[in-house]
Amino acid sequence: MTAEQTTPKTTTDRTLAKALVAHWAARADLDFIQRDLERRGKDRARLTVADLANHDQLHAGQLTATRDFAAWVGVHDPLRVLDLGAGLGGAARLLAAEHGCPVVAVELSAPLHDCGAELTRWLNLGHLVEHRCADLLTDTSGVGLQAHEDRSDFDLVWLQHVDMHVPDKGALYARAASQLAQGGRVVWHDWLAGPGGSPHYPVVWSDGGELSFLTTPEALRADAQRTGLTVGRLEVITERTHGWFSRTHGGLRRALEKLPDTAVRRRKRYTSLALRMENVLRNLDERRLLPFYGEAILG
Repeated sequence: MTAEQTTPKTTTDRTLAKALVAHWAARADLDFIQRDLERRGKDRARLTVADLANHDQLHAGQLTATRDFAAWVGVHDPLRVLDLGAGLGGAARLLAAEHGCPVVAVELSAPLHDCGAELTRWLNLGHLVEHRCADLLTDTSGVGLQAHEDRSDFDLVWLQHVDMHVPDKGALYARAASQLAQGGRVVWHDWLAGPGGSPHYPVVWSDGGELSFLTTPEALRADAQRTGLTVGRLEVITERTHGWFSRTHGGLRRALEKLPDTAVRRRKRYTSLALRMENVLRNLDERRLLPFYGEAILG
């Protein structure tokens, strides 16, 4: 699928939804995760969020970035958190395990949802993390994401590397706002369009740009404002993101050199990821991508 073949407008468009599920489906591999844990000598009865970080933190910076982002946001117990586009639930489990937050983790992809729910069971965090499989914009049947008049459900809506997949920003921000208690916050750790032009592809989240819908800082503020959200803080974090990609890319290259010829699956995965990281680094250098933290308050 190419950007020219389809121009989806919402996540409910079948073409886009199917493409998103297919793009990330390989990460929902419990057998692969289990084998990796065994290879590293990890006991499933004593797992921590750090033990799973290479697999379930599906965003730039992985575990370090999630911890840094949580500190930037000021997450603390007992914030009620709605994680939209939760992936495998890595961020949700971190917020629960390290901050005591009850989290509802909503994910469009059934494979990611199912795998994430099992990982939550492995860490015995089911009392704090609730997984729901649904379209984060429109599907309300059975998931409890209807708008409520008292807006008393959540203190925080967590958007970590989901904004770039959603073409209709206004609909996303309206849904987020509808779930907040008055004075609640929407927070972003994501990518913005930079002044350097269209990004080079493939990148980690899109092969050819067909799954990438980047907005500018100005457009984000305007779209949020129309839904009753006021964007206060917005911080571009290019330096720290570039550093993480550089270190990780170097590690991947060294790992590839040491892989035995029999490790066909890992070699294929590492090679593809290394190419995507090279393009991200080039995009950062040329200011085609702007990684950022952002915060908006309702009311």
